[in-house]
Amino acid sequence: MQFLRYAMGSMLVLSAAIYLILFVFADPIASAFNSENNATLHTIAVTGLRLYFTSLVFAGFNIILSMYFTSVEKAFPAQIISFLRGLILIIPIAFLFARLWEMTGVWMSFPAAEFVTAVIGAGLYVKYKNRKWA
Repeated sequence: MQFLRYAMGSMLVLSAAIYLILFVFADPIASAFNSENNATLHTIAVTGLRLYFTSLVFAGFNIILSMYFTSVEKAFPAQIISFLRGLILIIPIAFLFARLWEMTGVWMSFPAAEFVTAVIGAGLYVKYKNRKWA
């Protein structure tokens, strides 16, 4: 239990630091991959970096929680988290968000899928902690 707290705390600090760096330096990072200096591509990439990487905290939470369930030999919730974040949620959310918000929706589909997975994962953790399954 203590290791889970340490992992979550470390993930929060690192995620915040990485996101801050990406947010502040999105412009030069996007420029490094835009050898043709295309202004439209640059604008899309900067916006995309700032939106997409809002998922860092949720993705970190989901990965740590999945690994936690694996380490306490609870394969079912670990698999649920893995399937939700990697397949089940991302595809419909990507189509829905792209239809609603076009390119912004595409960028936000991964953070949204990770967020929904994190909420479900937190519910699974509470259920496990309260020993409501074998």
